Amino acid sequence: MLERFGMQDWKPCKTTAPLYLKKYCRSAVEILSEEFTQRYQSIIGSVMYDMITTRPDIAFVLSELSKYVSKPDKNHVVAGKWVLRCL
Repeated sequence: MLERFGMQDWKPCKTTAPLYLKKYCRSAVEILSEEFTQRYQSIIGSVMYDMITTRPDIAFVLSELSKYVSKPDKNHVVAGKWVLRCL
């Protein structure tokens, strides 16, 4: 999955949610183009599959991020990539 999103060389993280997740979810910096919106939706869908099958510990983070699937901004994409690093 990391290769699919071009993150295979990124360092893993130790926590499932950044401490500033609420800040990311509240602030809207810039609405993304359709291409980035589809990429965000793809990230959330992939992580959701992992959550259902093997990782229930990421359920809270995913529920917060999935609220913005229709209109994400750059902060949401950064938080989504954070969750990918935890996998």
